[in-house]
Amino acid sequence: METPLDLHENAELMVQSKTLPRLISASKWARFIAISGLVLSGLSALSYIYKLVSIGGHDFVEVLVPIIYLLIIIIASYWLLSFARNTSSAVSLKSSDDFDAAILYLNRLLIFQGIVLILSFLGVIVAVLYALATIKI
Repeated sequence: METPLDLHENAELMVQSKTLPRLISASKWARFIAISGLVLSGLSALSYIYKLVSIGGHDFVEVLVPIIYLLIIIIASYWLLSFARNTSSAVSLKSSDDFDAAILYLNRLLIFQGIVLILSFLGVIVAVLYALATIKI
């Protein structure tokens, strides 16, 4: 049986040997997802620019919503890619500083996604309330 980690303030964090392959795997998947997100964001941006130029005549909301959506994906993909890079570096170099940086980016990503989720939920509530208020009976 493996001993539990000592997480006191002055103790070093020791990663057990069975955890390293899991970190490596998580890093590879995070890198794949992040790069895919960035590539798809770029393709979406090109498609959106083509649509704006070829069709024209869009209102403010129709222009703003896709831009916000692309920014959300780009920010999340960047932080996920930073997590992947720092995790790979931490494992290969046995660097606690890189591991700390990886956890920092993962924490930023999760907080960001939580905020986006809350704002999306509030947006749905507002949209439903608006739809209910405009229904003519």
